Amino acid sequence: MNHLDCQVLGLTMCIVGVVAFANSIVYRRPRQVIEEFFGASRPSLRSIKDHVLRKVHTYYGLGFLIAGFLFQILGWLPAVVHGDRPTPVLPILIVGVIVVSAGFEVGAARYSRSSFRRHLRKFFRSHPEYPLERNLEVAKEIGEIFDLKAQPEETVEGYLARVRQAIGIEAPGRRM
Repeated sequence: MNHLDCQVLGLTMCIVGVVAFANSIVYRRPRQVIEEFFGASRPSLRSIKDHVLRKVHTYYGLGFLIAGFLFQILGWLPAVVHGDRPTPVLPILIVGVIVVSAGFEVGAARYSRSSFRRHLRKFFRSHPEYPLERNLEVAKEIGEIFDLKAQPEETVEGYLARVRQAIGIEAPGRRM
């Protein structure tokens, strides 16, 4: 790999890192920000889930930026410089960086979903008395997070029982 290869690859990685950082900063819906500002927002688990995803975007954006800067530095080291013409490997490396970043994006989404589920379970196991019956919107959001679809003939109590089962708690009054 020569000077230009390292420079172009490094800049490509920096672009991916900046996009990831932008996602971590801008990943909030304007309506949600306005509602929070005026105190009119209803409690929603989505904001917490989005926070986890923003955190993951921040870390992998930082990783790509650091790697990109390191490739640029590597490109300027005399031992690596063998001329100024890009090698045929460069397009493959750039496509590789793009594929890896897409993989990181998919992995980040899966990780944030898994992490969010784990934190929800942990919270509800330490607070099993949380009144899901009085917070049906939150219970519905939890059901969606755990991929629970309401059945056509299902009662609210039946759905809440499935939500509790998904998060690993028992209904109030059933504990011994």
